[in-house]
Amino acid sequence: MLNGLTDAGSYLQGVSTLQNRTVILSLNGNYMAAGDSYYDGLAALGICYEDYQKGGAWIFENGVPTLYLSGKEYSQKYPIKDGEIYVKSELHNEDCEDTELILNGKNYSFVENGLNILIYDQDTKQVIDHAGTDIYVSFEMIREEKGE
Repeated sequence: MLNGLTDAGSYLQGVSTLQNRTVILSLNGNYMAAGDSYYDGLAALGICYEDYQKGGAWIFENGVPTLYLSGKEYSQKYPIKDGEIYVKSELHNEDCEDTELILNGKNYSFVENGLNILIYDQDTKQVIDHAGTDIYVSFEMIREEKGE
């Protein structure tokens, strides 16, 4: 279902309807360069405006937020069936933030200034989707090429 959704707003609306999935979402770098462009989609996930402004990372289980890491510096392990999710962000200077969404040792974060999303099915132990949108490129969801 999500593969057909290319703009960030529609994609986030689609994510908000998912059940039986783990969703990891992070706002990275200068994600607010175009103002509140991501907010409506994130509000559909239950993210309040104040948290949107702070940025950070969220983990949702079956559509319910279970973990919120605020700001640009955080590090947290989150246990899942047969593994763990590790969410980390370091601020190197005012303009350089390094964010990682690591699932069982593989980093799925590839957008530096915008939104990264990883969707995982704990029952089948498969990544359903991982995508992002770079605020300086477009509002279209991009996917990393297979094998990268």
